[in-house]
Amino acid sequence: RRGQCESYCNENIENQICKILYPVQSIPSCADGKEFFTVSPISFDDLDVIVPLGSLNPSSHVFPTDHMYFNVKFSDGPQSTIPLRTEVFSPGDVHIVEISSVEHISAEPPYTDYDLEFYPCKEIFVKFGHVTFLSEKLQTAFDNADGDCTTRNISGSESISCRKRIIMQLQAGEEIGASGGFKGAPAGLDFWVADYRMDSIIYANPTRSSGRFFYITCPIDYFTPGIKDNLFAIVKNRRTIEPVCGTIAQDIIGKAQGIWFLEGTQSVYSEDPHLALVYDNFNPLKGVFSVGTSITGLASSTYLFDPQASGYVNRNFADVVPGNIYCYDSLTKKFDNQ
Repeated sequence: RRGQCESYCNENIENQICKILYPVQSIPSCADGKEFFTVSPISFDDLDVIVPLGSLNPSSHVFPTDHMYFNVKFSDGPQSTIPLRTEVFSPGDVHIVEISSVEHISAEPPYTDYDLEFYPCKEIFVKFGHVTFLSEKLQTAFDNADGDCTTRNISGSESISCRKRIIMQLQAGEEIGASGGFKGAPAGLDFWVADYRMDSIIYANPTRSSGRFFYITCPIDYFTPGIKDNLFAIVKNRRTIEPVCGTIAQDIIGKAQGIWFLEGTQSVYSEDPHLALVYDNFNPLKGVFSVGTSITGLASSTYLFDPQASGYVNRNFADVVPGNIYCYDSLTKKFDNQ
């Protein structure tokens, strides 16, 4: 009866049970425009690199990544393995609806990694990933909340994952917690935004996507002008070609360009067995074979080449159509220049 419940709650948003089941429905709708964020989630002085949308890092991230990375500096220089511990702030007045955690029991040192889902208004979904410390306010709320927890042991690596409904409002600039801070910690913050007011992203096979993946967009666009300009300036240290924020919308129907799924598979995630023929998120003038684990004799990696506008060698993916044989050579791996 899930559909009946949801329909009822859409029409009775003040019902107390509906507020628990569908907290987003009671959040006010968005006004026009995009200026909802007034505070950088991480201090500009602590930011090292902001990675545009569409990052590729097989085998776990074979497809263009649907979030940005706000990477922090390291505590004692670029050769350090300890990301700087830096405070994380609420970028605007927001409604938190869920906090999830992964406790890495087998890590050295053990640590807990938190994700937070929140909304500045009903139609704009936001998520922070890799918060390594919660503020006292949020930690207390998380510890006292009920939720679903699962213990996993993969190749001797033990972890406990929990998801908890946390209904709470934060003001712009209020402390969320911290990122980084110890050896082995993620080197910054993952940042998602999906705007359900925008036109849907076109995928070659839309049945492989759902929900917010049709509405992923640039998080930086939702800041007020001064903050936005400073954040884009950091992105432009590595990417200057429009859209500077990057993109995940690379599928072209009927052409080779886009996401490819291993024949016979139904699941999209994990991305490991699949493939992407796309363009680099830092330098979109470079074509990329993003290879998972399913191609015999070819290691999982990103293979770059210089696309050509004619012929059958190193041809632009957007020009490759059925019926011809195309060849690609002079490939280099993105991360080790081999």
